[in-house]
This record gives sequence, structure tokens and C-alpha cells, in this order.
Amino acid sequence: LSVYSDNLVHACWRASNMPEICEPGGHGFLFPLLESEQYWPHWVRACLYISAMLYLFLGVNIAADQFVIAIESITSSKRRVLQRSTGRFVTVNVWNGTVANLTLMALGSSAPEILLSVVEIIGNGFFSGDLGPSTIVGSAAFNLFVIIGVCILAIPAGESRRIKEVGVFAVTAAFSIFAYVWLVVIVQVSSPDVVELWEALATLAFLPLLIVVSYLTDIGWWSGTRKQPLVERPVSLISEGEVPLATSGGADLHASAARRPVWRHELKRSKDYPELPDADEESGASGEHSDPWPAFRDPGVIVDKHGRAYHNDAGILTFSDDAWDVSSGLEGRQLRVPVYRKNGASGTVSCKYRTEGRSAVPGYDFVPCEGELTFHSGETCQQVSLELLSKTLGEATDQFQLVLEEPEGGAIFNPNHDGREDRCVLTLTIHNENDELTRNSASIQLSQYVDKVINVDQLRLGTSSWYEAILSAVCDVTEEEGQRATCGDWLWHLASLPWKFSLAVLVPPSQYCGGWLCFMTSLVAIGGLTCIVCDFAELFGCVTGIEDSITAITIVALGTSMPDLFASKSAAVSDRYADASIVNVTGSNSVNVFLGIGLPWSIAAIYWSVAGANSEWLAKYASKHPSGSFVVEGGDLAFGVTVFTVAALFGLATIHLRRTRLGAELGGPTGTKVLSSVFLFSLWVFYLVLSIWKVVAKGADLRQQAFAMFMAFCILENMILAAGLVIYVRKGAAFFTGQDEAGGVKKHDAEQEAFIGAPSAPFAKDAAVLRHAGFERAPLPPQLTLLAAGKEDALARYRGGVAEPACYGRSKSKLGEISFTSAAFVCFAAKRLQRVLGVHRLLGVQPPVPPPAWPPRDFAPLTRVPSFYSVDTTDEGREEEAPSRRPTSLTGRVAGLISGHAADWAALTVAGLAAGTLASPNGPQFLGP
Repeated sequence: LSVYSDNLVHACWRASNMPEICEPGGHGFLFPLLESEQYWPHWVRACLYISAMLYLFLGVNIAADQFVIAIESITSSKRRVLQRSTGRFVTVNVWNGTVANLTLMALGSSAPEILLSVVEIIGNGFFSGDLGPSTIVGSAAFNLFVIIGVCILAIPAGESRRIKEVGVFAVTAAFSIFAYVWLVVIVQVSSPDVVELWEALATLAFLPLLIVVSYLTDIGWWSGTRKQPLVERPVSLISEGEVPLATSGGADLHASAARRPVWRHELKRSKDYPELPDADEESGASGEHSDPWPAFRDPGVIVDKHGRAYHNDAGILTFSDDAWDVSSGLEGRQLRVPVYRKNGASGTVSCKYRTEGRSAVPGYDFVPCEGELTFHSGETCQQVSLELLSKTLGEATDQFQLVLEEPEGGAIFNPNHDGREDRCVLTLTIHNENDELTRNSASIQLSQYVDKVINVDQLRLGTSSWYEAILSAVCDVTEEEGQRATCGDWLWHLASLPWKFSLAVLVPPSQYCGGWLCFMTSLVAIGGLTCIVCDFAELFGCVTGIEDSITAITIVALGTSMPDLFASKSAAVSDRYADASIVNVTGSNSVNVFLGIGLPWSIAAIYWSVAGANSEWLAKYASKHPSGSFVVEGGDLAFGVTVFTVAALFGLATIHLRRTRLGAELGGPTGTKVLSSVFLFSLWVFYLVLSIWKVVAKGADLRQQAFAMFMAFCILENMILAAGLVIYVRKGAAFFTGQDEAGGVKKHDAEQEAFIGAPSAPFAKDAAVLRHAGFERAPLPPQLTLLAAGKEDALARYRGGVAEPACYGRSKSKLGEISFTSAAFVCFAAKRLQRVLGVHRLLGVQPPVPPPAWPPRDFAPLTRVPSFYSVDTTDEGREEEAPSRRPTSLTGRVAGLISGHAADWAALTVAGLAAGTLASPNGPQFLGP
């Protein structure tokens, strides 16, 4: 016991005298480099450290771009598989899209945060730190609020973007909320300030659970409608004696290649292969040339599996088959591929085409091409010209594909062929004509085997790309070729030149090893830069006196998330759906917790379970916690996670309301875009302010934390109301309805006045798309339309008795009618005015403006009419379809009333309590003693 006590005292003395990283004798992974640096003025060091950290973020972002390129190369790989239901071969992605987004893509976008958390744990001697977990939570807040807010604003006027995979979004959103609730549970509830081994491993195990559930949702497992084909076996590159899918003319291919004479003077490398037989020794060397191309057949009428012809007046675009065998030798070949238009030829239709390499490499095995085919009315056939490049001796058989996509004019693709309705795919296998002539050459057979295994052309392309990437890093000032560089472009190029050049030299291109070599080297580069970022973040916090958690949720989180902001904004504008902008955010936030916190905490928990308590552990925690446990003091972390979870619920509710009310998560009318983005940005500020307050106010108890959250919410609510009011006064009602996108207020005809719920143009377009997809009547989101914009119109209606604008679900509204929501806000404003007047009377001061007489003498009594959320709101357009609708029961009406007005009542209750607290002469008393 005496020895243990002496060791404990010695360890405590060492811990109390251990210098900080910015003090003399302190050190991190690599920095500080100079001993004299510890004696520089703190303000000089703070400027240097923040500048170095921002410059390191630039290097991390460039390395992350290389990382994402490698991931895209890995996830874009495809293969041909046998579909059991049809007995045909189809081309499918090796990686499921949802699985790729939740594994490699999420890792690519969150690699800096995840590696920072791992590096910090290892660098701290497996003790917990504030930098990694706080960065992950801060980055999640930036992703959910700022990135989605920017994406909402980035959509051009009059356009909108919807989430396509709603089920996957629901799963990832639910897991993103559960992940942060789980953090609070294991840090504060289950075992306060201690993370046990099973808790850390469970956190890490939730990642595969998320992937499995999301994958099953994506393929329709829960709904019973599977999207992905059941596969039996993949197709080998070279068919053994027969071509898959009954290739036309493939039986005579090798025979024709054998009959073709290959003269000695044509073999430029004949001296290297003395065992190659002479041309006259080969059988069939008669000098006659045979046509090596398959005979193209008209596919005839396209029928379904029951033998019934598909009906489409515009026609069905198809190839004669979906797999062909072709050949090429020492000379290149030209090939014309016919594209047929069957089962109809009315009108003008078109589609785009492009080539896509599989094992064949563009520029080495074939010339890449893309373009557009146009079929005029009555025209049933067009041709695509392809050029096959020459094959050397010993070069293996390769494959590439010709893809038809984006049909226009009402045409569709052959549903029986590869690609089905989305696109039409023709797989071309390029055989080497010289295989029969060189089958007795061992060296050529060996080179052919090597080419089959490693694809020599792909290595040549990678080497060429590597050289071009180095030249581009040095010479390309602008992103677009031929664009004139500005002064800002030159400054940016010179600043980023060291990073671009060094990473271009050290990171190989994605053409090597299917992208995995680029993946690993980029990951190592990001990890090394993250170690340096960790050092500078701790140095900056040490010399400025700022806590690491504050630095993490602000500077570090912004620096690591800026690439995601630009990538998501670009995807929101260019993509047809909003999945890449929203679903990736919720999935990435879940992966950040399960992998970015679960992995380092599992490593630390395993270490302390095996090693037990040492002198440093005793010096830090002594008898506060169980001996040898992994301690995570989660006061600030738990509060920040709680604030983020509350804000995330409001943010996800906003996204849900945009889909149900506007019909799209991104875009829509300009007013709603601005207001939604302002609300999301305010939620981010709400999280930052409260998290920083908690770190600064170290002694805040639970009641003070709850009161701070309550007051912040009240301020946020009033800010949003004020912002909406200002926008309404300055821009008018048409700014929120999307009817004034061109700058002027549009006039409404009688039909629009009679039925105010008519959809706007963007939503009508979406509805037409849904009906074309098979939905007879797609639900249309109701549109709020205010016929008057401005104070003059309102006064004219009041004085002249003009009918007020129609409410939701009503064809007309009478003067004096008011909805429940409007009445509630009127009562709320009157209550606040009454309290203010009471304060003035108490102080003996007259109010600046006397209260107006209400109601006016000639004003009709107010009557309550249904609002948008009312349970008795009707839809005249749908009443015609269902005239025999059963009346709603009393229980249903009560339930509808509660659910419809819950948000209004909650907001009014909170705002009323806040107003009463602020207006009290004795100051805020809420939750006080």
C-alpha cells in the first residue's frame, strides 16, 4: 500500500508539471519544430498557427479530391451477370449505389474528421480528447444545416429537386438522429464519463447494421418488390466457343480470322518471334479476304414474355442484339452499328449515344465517341460509326460497350435487352485476329496471359495520365482549357502549387489496380496532413486560451467540410434528384459517429482493458473512475450533442415539410427558398452559440443549460418571424408563391381565383412525369396564393369591401373570416401588447403609440374558417373523384385537430413563455429558485 501511494503521488506530480504543447518542453506529433518558438510572442504564434492550419486545410482538400476520384473509379466498375428471371445477361454495377455511398463515398467525404479522431486518440496515449469528437459533431452540424441550406438556394428559379430514394433517406435520417442520441446515452446515462468496451464495440457495430438496413431498403426487401436482378454467375470475358445472347454471325468469326492471310512484312516484330510460322505454312492462305463482321439482323417486332407486342407510337429503339463479337488485327477497323426503331415510327425522336470501356481502354483499343441520333417521322434505322484500333501480337481479348440513353420524343428502349427501359447497351468483344497464327508461340502466349491479368493498355493509360496530371498541376492556372486567367486565378494557383505538385507526384492515378492504389496513397496523405492539423489546432488553442472543443466545432469543422459544400452545391444544380445533396449528408453524419467515434473509442477501450491502469492514468483520474477504464468526460460533449440533436430534428422537419407542402426538398419559390435557408443557417448559429456558451460557462448546472436552450429557441423563433415579415413587406406575397419570379405580379384569371390550389408550373411538370411513370393521379402539393401584394391593395380591400384572398381548400373567403392560425397569432400579439402596456403603466410612462380601437365600428364579427392545417379542409378537385367519402368520426377529428395544430400550439406556447419572461419587471425567472 505504501509503494502504491508513493507511485500515485509521483504520477500526480508528473501530470501537474507536464508542460502544455505551446510551453517550453511541450511537443506534439511534429510541431513545434524549434525550441525558440516557445518564447515568441503569443499573438505572432497565433497568427502563424491559424495561417498554417488554413493552408493545411487546402492540402487536405486537394488530397481529398484525389481520394474521391479513386472512390469513383472503384465504385464505377461493372460486370455482366446472368438474370434468372429472363435467362439473359445484363450489365450491373459491382457496387450497390447505397452501399457505396455509406462506405467508400462517406469515408471519402469524412476522411479528415475520422482520421483526426483516430490520430488524436493514439497521440494522447489512448486518452480521450476534445478535438476529434467535437470536430465530428461540428462537421455534422455544418453538413446538415449549412450545406443543405446552400443547396436549397442554389437551385435556379422555377426548378426543384426531389429525393428519389425516400426509403433510404428515411433510414439514414433515423440513424443520424439515433447515432447522436446513442452518444449521449453511453457518455451520460449508461456509464457516466466512462465508455465501456461493449459500448464502444456496439457503436462501431451500428455501421454494418446501417449498411445492411439501407441496402435492404434500396432493393425493396421490406416492401416485397426487389429491384435488383437475382444473379447466378458472372460472365467470363472470353466466351468458350459461343457468344452469350446468341451473337449473330459469331460462329464463323474465328474461321474467317484464320483464313485471312497475314504476310511476313506486315508483322513488324517478326524478328522478335522467330518461331512464328510463315504465312504460306498456314492453312487457308489463299489470299482471299473474308468479312470479319457479324451479319446484322433486323430484330423484328419487340414482344414481351407472353408474346404480345409492345405498343408505342413513337417507337422502341434497340440494337439487333445486345452482344456482338468483332475482331481487329494489325490494322484498325471501321464498324457501323445499326440502331433500329421498332413498333412505331410516328414523329421525330432522338437519343444520345456514347462508348464506355470495360476491359478495352479508350484510345488504345477503340476510339471513344459520343453523339446524338435523330429519327425523323417514318425513319426506322440509323447507324453509329465506331473505330477499332489495331491489336498487337499477344494482346488479349477486350470488351467495351455502346450505350444509348436519354430518349426524347416519346421513344423508349427495348425492355428485353441489356439496360431495360433506362438505356440500351450493346457489349462488343474485340478478338485478336492473330490468335490462331500465334498459338504455337510460347512467348506470345505468355504475354497474352499477362495482358489478360494486368491489362497492359490500362497501365499505359495510367502512366500517361500520371504524366499529364503532373504537367497540369504546374501549368494549368484555370480549370477550363483556353480560359483567360485572372489575377485571382494566378494567386490561387501559386498558393496551391506546392500541394498540387507534391500530391500529383506522390499519388498515382486511379487507372492503376482499379483505383485501389490511389485510394490507399490518398488515405495515407490525408492521415499525415491530419496529424499536422491536430498539432496546429492544439497550438492555436494553447496560445490563445481557446478550448480545443471550440476550435474543433468552428475552424476545424469548417476547414474539413468546405469541400463537401462545393461538391454538394454542384451536385444539387447538375443532378436530377436531391439524393446526392441530402441523403449523402444524413448518411455521412451517421458514418461519422459509428466509424469516426466508434473506431478510436474501440481502440482505446481495448487498450485499457488489456493494459490496465498505469501511472499516467492514476495521475489523471485516481479514484474517480473504475481502475483502467476508458474515461470520456462528456459534460461539454453531451450538451453539444443534445443541442445538435434538437436542432437536427427541426432541420429534418423542415425538409419533410418542404416535400409535403412544396413537393420538393430543394428549390421551389424564391421566398420559401430564402426563408428555409435562413432557418437552417439560424439552426447552425443556434448550435454554435450554445455549444460555445457551455464550454465557457463550465459550472452551468442542468437547469441553467435547459434555460439557455429555451432562451436560444425563443430568440431563434422571433428572428425567423421577423425575417419572414421583412421579406413579406419588401417583396410581397408573390415572392413566396413563385408567381413573381420574373419580377412582376402576375394577374390571376377567374379559374385561378375559384380554385386556389392549382399547382404551379414546376410541380405540374413533376406531376406529368409521375403520371407518365404509371401513376394515374399523383398527389399535388397545395399552393398558397395571395392575390394582393402591398399595403395599398390591403387598404382598398378593407375600405371597399373587396373579397379577401381564398384560404386553403376554400373557393372564396368572406370579409371578416379568419383562420385558426391567424386568430392564434392575433391573440398572441394582443397578449404581448397587453403585457407591454402593463409594464408602461407600472413605470408611469405613456406608451409611444396609443392602442387603436378594435374592432372598428363598421367591421363585421369575426368568424372562424378552416386554415391549411384544419381537419375539415376540403379539396374540391378530389371531392369530384370520391363523392361517397365517409364522414370523419369524432375520434378522427380530435386526432386530426391535435396533430394539425400541434406545431402552432407548441410555437405559441414557447413564444408566449419567452415573451412573459422577458417582459417581467423582475427579470427572467424561468427555472429559477
